[in-house]
Amino acid sequence: MRKSLILAVHIFFGLSGTAFADPHDPEGEAWITNITVSRATCNLKVAKKVAIEEVVRSPNMWRGRCIAVEGYWKRVELFASAADADEEGAQRRGSRLGLYGPVKRLRAGPSRARPYIAAGMVGDCEHLSKAASLGVLGYCHYHATGSYLALGEIRRR
Repeated sequence: MRKSLILAVHIFFGLSGTAFADPHDPEGEAWITNITVSRATCNLKVAKKVAIEEVVRSPNMWRGRCIAVEGYWKRVELFASAADADEEGAQRRGSRLGLYGPVKRLRAGPSRARPYIAAGMVGDCEHLSKAASLGVLGYCHYHATGSYLALGEIRRR
C-alpha cells in the first residue's frame, strides 16, 4: 500500500524518486534517497515566483506546487540571502529550502553561497519521512521538519 501511494503521488505531481527496498522484507519498507521533478512539468517559465521566506512561513500553502525562488545556493540548500548561508545565521533564521534533484547537478553545487534561481515542486520533510518506512537520505535526513524543493531547473543569476 505504502509503495503504491508514493508512486501515485510521484505520477500526479510529475515527480520521480529513488527508493531502495530490502528484497527480503515482506512489508516492502524502503529508504527514499532522492526526488526530482520533470523539467517539462516544472520550469522557470511556468513556475509561480515566490520568496523563500514565504514558503518557509506558509509551507502548507505551497506544498505540491511548482514555484520559482531566487536565493543563494550552497551544497543542498537554497538560502534567502548570502548572510543566511552562514551556519549560525541559517540555524537562527531558518530562511532556507532543502534541495533534491539530479545527483550530478547537486554534487556540482557550490560550496560557498552563490546567487541562483530555481524552479521545483515544494515538499516538506515531515511528510517525506512518513512516506519512507525506513528513512530518508539527503536534506531531510538531517532536518526532520522544514521544506524542500524537488528541482526541475536551477541556474545562476
